[in-house]
Amino acid sequence: MGIVQWIKELFSHWQYWASGGGLGGGILLIIYLVQVGTGWKMNPKWQLLILLVFFVLGASYMLWRDDQKENARLFAANSQLQQRINDLTLSAITGEIQFAILGKRATGSHAAIIVEIKNEGAPTGIIPSSWHLTATDPDGKKHQGWANNLKDENLDFCLGPNELMRIVRSDALYLKAESPIGRNESKQGFLWFGFPDLPASQLKHPDSSLLLEADTVSGQHVLFVTTIKRLIELSSLPARFFAGIKNPSPLNLPCKDNHPY
Repeated sequence: MGIVQWIKELFSHWQYWASGGGLGGGILLIIYLVQVGTGWKMNPKWQLLILLVFFVLGASYMLWRDDQKENARLFAANSQLQQRINDLTLSAITGEIQFAILGKRATGSHAAIIVEIKNEGAPTGIIPSSWHLTATDPDGKKHQGWANNLKDENLDFCLGPNELMRIVRSDALYLKAESPIGRNESKQGFLWFGFPDLPASQLKHPDSSLLLEADTVSGQHVLFVTTIKRLIELSSLPARFFAGIKNPSPLNLPCKDNHPY
């Protein structure tokens, strides 16, 4: 507020007080009662000075109070506006690793996972190259996974002698989530990572855990954590059906070993 505006506002409140409004009327009444009750007459100059001081102080207080109320109103309005902006621009991705096939490779091990993600915020996509999987072994050591891209051919993972999970390239979550995920929209897909320095026995240990991370186009960093113990519990459920992939259930086909391309 500029000095000119401050003087105008101050004079406006001072007029109210000097005319007997608010505390100004109370001060005038006190002076009148003292003079009537004691017979003492205050010097008009002192009376004018006291009134002037009280009126200016009171008017200044009312001006400060009005500014505080206006600031509070503006703050509330700005907060509501910021919330609306956030609702329109910020994503809110959540997710869960729902299934995993853990196995050995020529060097180390691998984790093939099915993940479901949901967006409860503004539409956004996930940067394909930002997907990372970290495995923590039973001793607390962390191992960074290497992402494997899917080819245009079947990728079969053995679940048993006559049972396999068949994955195709269109199942890749890094491809599905690249396109904007709408508000309250969910997507389910497949990701595959290798761990060159992590033995399969340690990866499969119930005390091991997996941390999946990614970054959205809008700047959100998302992460999902699960334990191998939890994945073992999920895999033991009788019905394994994943609606978001081309072959949602395991196929009853001969499968000799777990070494896909």
